[in-house]
Amino acid sequence: MNIFIIILLISSLLAFVGYIWLVVTGFRRNVFWGIMVLLFSPITAIIFAALNWFEAKRAFITFIIPAIVMYGTMAYMYTKIGPDNLAEINKRIESGELKLNETMRVFNRAMSLQGSQKLFEQVPAAAQAVPADAEMKLTDDQAAQVATTPETTEKLEQASEAAVDDNKADTAAKANKEQQEQATATSATEEETEEKQESPAYPKLSQVKPDPLAVQKKEEDKDFVLVRFENVKHYKDRYFVIYTKQQTYLRGLLVKADSKALYLNRKLFGGSFEYRVSKTKISKIYMLKKEFNMERDRNRLPTP
Repeated sequence: MNIFIIILLISSLLAFVGYIWLVVTGFRRNVFWGIMVLLFSPITAIIFAALNWFEAKRAFITFIIPAIVMYGTMAYMYTKIGPDNLAEINKRIESGELKLNETMRVFNRAMSLQGSQKLFEQVPAAAQAVPADAEMKLTDDQAAQVATTPETTEKLEQASEAAVDDNKADTAAKANKEQQEQATATSATEEETEEKQESPAYPKLSQVKPDPLAVQKKEEDKDFVLVRFENVKHYKDRYFVIYTKQQTYLRGLLVKADSKALYLNRKLFGGSFEYRVSKTKISKIYMLKKEFNMERDRNRLPTP
């Protein structure tokens, strides 16, 4: 099977899986996004992924990269095979003239030809070339006549002597070539042996000391993500932890957000209350990636 057909099948399958995944992610967000991604992709898929990147990035990448590979492969095959050949192949498949295995062979042949050439063009008998080394079949009478002709006999003897001389020359050339190759290999081996040096002794693991000037990389928080104030409005009903400029923190579920403040809802002692956090007091905003669970996440804080 042609490698381009394999790439086309695999990329189309991955793009379909990513599309279904993206539609499911849209319906999880709300019904509007689910319908828009289902009916108007890939434009709405790009818009949805841009506005909800933390939730849709894996599904979007699984969808968009194989889609680009698929369309690129289709464009390359269309250019390579040619529209006329593709139309003829489709016509013969619909009529039942070409089976699956025959279609694969036709595609392989079409990819090896130029797109302007006709794939099913019949070659006229007069234009068919006769191989130079083809042997002519003679009848017994013709062979006897050729053998008894003096001129023919002399030509055959001269041709046989020339063939023997050519064989001797080829044998001598091959022997000289083999001797040169052996001499070259021997000299290369001697040079490698002379240039070879002892490998340096590396220190043991117990002898290696840590660099006091090396800065240890901070571990990233896998449960929380840092969000800008302008993007908080897209994550309604999500759990947020807000660090203030006074080195304190506030937390709760986002009720609404405007250009000046955020409004959070906090459950406490069997009840709930809503409070406002001004933009001027906010230092950092963290959002819990997963859905908030009271028993599991009520005391969880991000790593600042």
